[in-house]
Amino acid sequence: MSDIQPFHGLEIASGSVLYNGVPISLTGKEFRILENLMRHSPHPVTFADMLHHLYGGMDDPELRIVGIFGLKLGKKLHAATGGMISVAGHQGDRLSLWVFDADPPRFPEASALRA
Repeated sequence: MSDIQPFHGLEIASGSVLYNGVPISLTGKEFRILENLMRHSPHPVTFADMLHHLYGGMDDPELRIVGIFGLKLGKKLHAATGGMISVAGHQGDRLSLWVFDADPPRFPEASALRA
């Protein structure tokens, strides 16, 4: 049983990702990014923390790889969820899950990012 709570119909079960019960195909890195974002939701995760989560401090590539993985994951989530969920980048150094089922879209810690 996963310790990660479902996120607006998105859930991790037995090493796979489901949206309302339908599997979403992700690479290993995309899966680990999503897992980390769901674990920390609604708070953004820094690229540095995400890089450490992905590589454990060994042979870390450049930080920008996190943004690339996040972009690819966001596109897959957006397509699989009918545009309801994606990944948002914040000021070039953080990622979070973005939910489009609200008007306006809900953005974790939006007020803190405006400061």
